[in-house]
Amino acid sequence: FNIITISLFNNNLNEYDFILLKQGYLYLNNNNLTEITFKIENFKTTSFINLNQNNIEKIANDMFSKGFFLKYLYLSTNKIYEVNKDSFINLKLLLELDLSSNLLNDLHYDTFK
Repeated sequence: FNIITISLFNNNLNEYDFILLKQGYLYLNNNNLTEITFKIENFKTTSFINLNQNNIEKIANDMFSKGFFLKYLYLSTNKIYEVNKDSFINLKLLLELDLSSNLLNDLHYDTFK
């Protein structure tokens, strides 16, 4: 497939772990995802991921570190209470990261280096 956009927003998905998208845009906002189970290295040339309005609690170490072409990452309105300092390492092209309306109490000062 040469799919550029996958829109699965406003559903009742509990997980997303299948791979169809090699580049482009992934919309998973407004679902019931509690964790990010897909491997970002399978989306190396994806430039946009929207995970807003889910129930995600943690951003694991190196979770997005292989998303080399990721420019826009939306994670607002989740239940994120923990972001590892290396979660966004290697995202050199990232232009926008939205972590608003979560449960964050603390961020390591190296998180956005």
